[in-house]
Amino acid sequence: METLLGQFSSEGPITVWKFCPLFKGVGWGMIFNVFVTNIYYIMFVAYSSYYMLVAFVNIGDQLPWEHCGGNSWSTAKCNADPYPDFTSMTLNSKTQILRSMMDRQCLERTLTRKNISTISSTDFDLLRTEFAACEKIYTSPEDEYWNRFVLGVHDSDGFNNMGTVVARNAVILFVVWLIVFYCCVRGIRSIVKDKMNMQLNFFSSKSVEL
Repeated sequence: METLLGQFSSEGPITVWKFCPLFKGVGWGMIFNVFVTNIYYIMFVAYSSYYMLVAFVNIGDQLPWEHCGGNSWSTAKCNADPYPDFTSMTLNSKTQILRSMMDRQCLERTLTRKNISTISSTDFDLLRTEFAACEKIYTSPEDEYWNRFVLGVHDSDGFNNMGTVVARNAVILFVVWLIVFYCCVRGIRSIVKDKMNMQLNFFSSKSVEL
């Protein structure tokens, strides 16, 4: 409602309530809400800007979060291959693939504990039910890039030890805040007008040279 009143009276969220000072607190509450929201929303803009910058730098090449090999942030659990579609495989093939996706030591311990002598090439259902806990948990390169490289979550032990500040993220956040501050001070219309004047001056100088 204060937005509609502000558009009608050309007033801010506080001064728009001067016709009824009792509701001035609504304006202050709106300012506080916007202030708190912008603090975490600007992080979305910063991370989006970072990914956009990396994508532009790697135009025509493979993006760093598309593969696992050769990266300092990837672990042994990183796997870029999709989960196999067992429904389109033969019984022998899907049993072998599922067995290769399981931890060998866990298989041996489970075989001993359950008194199972061996697993044949047709025991796919047995693997899925009795040895489900032995299946390795893989993570995608996108997940590891985000958590280990961008955020550095692996350096944190929780709230008691959140790790060091990632300098790259701090610089990007500072630049984004500068852009937002500049837009607030100058205004979007003023920035567009300055840009158009710069373009006109550029083409005018080029035409004079020709």
